[in-house]
Amino acid sequence: MPGVTQPAILTRLVLGPAGLRSGSLGPAFRAPWRTVFSGLCGIALLVLPIWVLMNLGRGLDVSDAGYYHASISYLSDNRMAVTQFGVVWNLLPVPDDILMRRGALFLWVTLASGWMAIEAFSLLNRAHLRTQTSGDQILFASVGIGAGVFYASLWLVDPSYNSTALGLSCGLVALAIRLVRTRAQAPASLVVAGALVVLLLYARPPTAAALGLSLSLFVLVLVRPNPRRLVKLVGGSIAGMVGAIGLVWLLVEAPSETWSRFQGGLELAGMLARDVDHFDHLERFTLGLLRVASQSWFILLWAFLISASAVFRPFRTQAAQALLAASLSVLVVLVMALHLRTLSDAPLASYAFQSDMAALTGLLAVVIAAGRIVPTANRPRRRLDTRRLALVLALLVASLAVVFWTASLWFPRLAWVGVFPVLALLVAVHSENRWRFMASASLVVGVLAMLQYAFWTSVSHTPYRLSGPLQAQTLPTEIRHGRSTLRTDAATHTLLNTLTRVSTDLARCEGKDRPVLLDMTGRMPMVAYHINARPPGRSWVLSGYPGSADLFGSIVGNLDDATLQAAWILDAPDYSRGHDPGVLAARGVNYVNDYDLVAELHAPYPDTQIRLYRPKAGVVCDLT
Repeated sequence: MPGVTQPAILTRLVLGPAGLRSGSLGPAFRAPWRTVFSGLCGIALLVLPIWVLMNLGRGLDVSDAGYYHASISYLSDNRMAVTQFGVVWNLLPVPDDILMRRGALFLWVTLASGWMAIEAFSLLNRAHLRTQTSGDQILFASVGIGAGVFYASLWLVDPSYNSTALGLSCGLVALAIRLVRTRAQAPASLVVAGALVVLLLYARPPTAAALGLSLSLFVLVLVRPNPRRLVKLVGGSIAGMVGAIGLVWLLVEAPSETWSRFQGGLELAGMLARDVDHFDHLERFTLGLLRVASQSWFILLWAFLISASAVFRPFRTQAAQALLAASLSVLVVLVMALHLRTLSDAPLASYAFQSDMAALTGLLAVVIAAGRIVPTANRPRRRLDTRRLALVLALLVASLAVVFWTASLWFPRLAWVGVFPVLALLVAVHSENRWRFMASASLVVGVLAMLQYAFWTSVSHTPYRLSGPLQAQTLPTEIRHGRSTLRTDAATHTLLNTLTRVSTDLARCEGKDRPVLLDMTGRMPMVAYHINARPPGRSWVLSGYPGSADLFGSIVGNLDDATLQAAWILDAPDYSRGHDPGVLAARGVNYVNDYDLVAELHAPYPDTQIRLYRPKAGVVCDLT
């Protein structure tokens, strides 16, 4: 081969065309420190995920968590729901055990996040160095896993529609990156991507629409398929969608049942009169970003100048680039550390810090990636930097898509989708220059370490709706008559054990034979799930909203006389936001005088005295 030496020919045979690129062998084989640095940082970032995994059995929230598990286990009894995440979970071979579901969700989200990070690394690696060390891969995967664990912010470790959507979204982003990397030559990825879009549509329709559209643009812009390949892209995706619908139909339920439940959910939303101005939420989200940008303008400006400095001759040396990158890392980590020290002891202070710093991380990723696009005659370099910016933008749009159209404020939700901005920052700073990479990666490691510390502080001291810190959840407590065992605090342990003791007869009931539980508090859906009672057409009949009275009246009105007479009733006479007993009195139910009081005790949430009543006839359960 003219002009090519024998060692270069051997390099091409072993490593492919990238082996002939200038400097491609140097960083990989002459810099063991890069491997050591990446490997050690990656291992350190896995400490928090391991801690979360070891503590998944601690704590139980009787409100939201009860709704989530009842929606999965009692899918056919839940006739009013906009989100169908219960359908998705009924596809999975996970037993009806809270701890097993928590473990499955942890593995799902963290491994999907790690896979997304590895695909991002592979896309960058394919564009320039194919001989980078395995330490880089370890670092990317560990950053993905270490930030993916933020799904459990506030200690919401149970499978919800939000966490389900996050796990599906990470997988979908990973597949989109893979399609770009392979130039859309991966038919299996197309089919799986189509299936994930359908499952995401079940779990959270707004996210499916926003993420599906944005990732389609990402793939089409970078791949630029010809008409023939475009037809294959569309055809493969449609095949996956049809396959997912067929699988749900075969294993879970017919589409007509899902549609009927969705229509009931729309009716529910209308009854509760939760008029949500999503454009106002978008405006507040934008104002939140502008607030963070205005407070951190010097950091963002310094990051852009450092990123663009390689075009200027005095800063082209490896030492200069490494020093500049190190200065940015020290500055950002120092500012975050000082911010952490000023946080108050308010329950949501650390959570708010996570949201602000996730926003800052995303802004840093954008300005750094944008700064690297400089005029250059090196076509592969220009192509790499363009792909880098496109990938950063795709990741940040994904973080918005996951929280898009939620009923609560969008900006605070950035705390639990932090995997996208953190990974975007790692993509933005990634470099084949070993010294600059180590200095820049220190920024990502430092930012993620600060976010992990804030996460740990929040979930350890003020876990969501638990009556004590996470380390106080120590007493083994059986759930659902022994189907699960979790560690809870003393107050929750007493509550659940008492409910278990007075409902032992319900453990024998199955399916439609189980009596309904009417929760007059409107705040404790876990009770029905725990004692093995049926929800009355809705897994959580919320109280305290403007339309709650209409909802409760509709729920009771749809119960036939036999079901109503056999129902158990959970009451909280001193709780002012509960449902009106007059609705039951209108149907001839006077549970205070005509029912047996089987339990009276204090509930940590909603911090009131509760009473559990059952019909004098006892448990009506056909055991034949």
